[in-house]
Amino acid sequence: MIMHKKIQKLIPLIIFVIFIVLLLFEINSPIVLNNQIFVIENGQSARTIAENLYNKGLIRSTFAFNVVVRLKNCDKQLKHGSYLFNGKISIKSAIEKIVSGEIEVKQITIPEGLSMYATTRLISNYNLGSLEIMNELINDSTFAKKITGFDVNTLEGFLYPDTYIFNVNYKEDEILSKMVNNLFARLHRNKISFEDKEKFYAILKMASIVEKEAVFNDEKPVIASVYYNRLKKKMRLQADPTSIYHLEEKGIKKGKLYYKDVRKDTPHNTYTNYGLPPTPICSPSISTIKASINPADTNYLFFFATPDRRHIFTTSYKDHLNQQKSKI
Repeated sequence: MIMHKKIQKLIPLIIFVIFIVLLLFEINSPIVLNNQIFVIENGQSARTIAENLYNKGLIRSTFAFNVVVRLKNCDKQLKHGSYLFNGKISIKSAIEKIVSGEIEVKQITIPEGLSMYATTRLISNYNLGSLEIMNELINDSTFAKKITGFDVNTLEGFLYPDTYIFNVNYKEDEILSKMVNNLFARLHRNKISFEDKEKFYAILKMASIVEKEAVFNDEKPVIASVYYNRLKKKMRLQADPTSIYHLEEKGIKKGKLYYKDVRKDTPHNTYTNYGLPPTPICSPSISTIKASINPADTNYLFFFATPDRRHIFTTSYKDHLNQQKSKI
């Protein structure tokens, strides 16, 4: 009987200990997150922040969150802004992150087919980095060689098109390095070799032209085959996008090309120069790089776009002209 009474007296203590253990588990046990952005609006209370975090699956318990905030007396120190939740995040580390305000981020999508100049302009429009400094870096051969490992003079073609989450405090070189590293990470994942740097750089040039010409993925290998066939026959590539690449730095857009455009003798213009251009003309996607590595097996030498943005391919210039006339 005495032993029974002692056990009864211990029950509240046991419950309390279990409660504390569970609370500590909820506070310190992390959730693995993948680049989740969480926004705190100005004036939001700790309780509202906790509820929003919980609803987004970023914390295990609103109660545990509020307990820690009360114990730390930091409810007035939770800073508004955008935060990146990535990797292992516990309630404790989430609160530390929000109190410090250290990971304010912005999300930006870089579309396929943008030149490096258009890319830096887009990034600067989000108030990330200095456009002037970024443009200096993308044309700095020492910097380009350092972060790519390639003997190149610019970063054209290496700034992989993707959706990025950038810390607002990132420096210009960190922004550009993250994009270049993303390209190589994707090449690794897709088992695309770039050990032969000269060969891969040629592929990147070809892919950049295909990216600017193709609208539909199924046409990419066919368009690539046209350009490879022309190279084999020592014909000029005559790729329209290369003739206006020199306008990219100035941000000039051409809706329609004229004869004077394609005849302008610039280094990248494949109407006036044989072979591939000296650098890529934009950043291609992995699907376009794959198409340029494995082009379709065709004899096509010409193609043109139809109003539905599809292309008609031909093997001779005569057929090319006839097809164009029939589509007018």
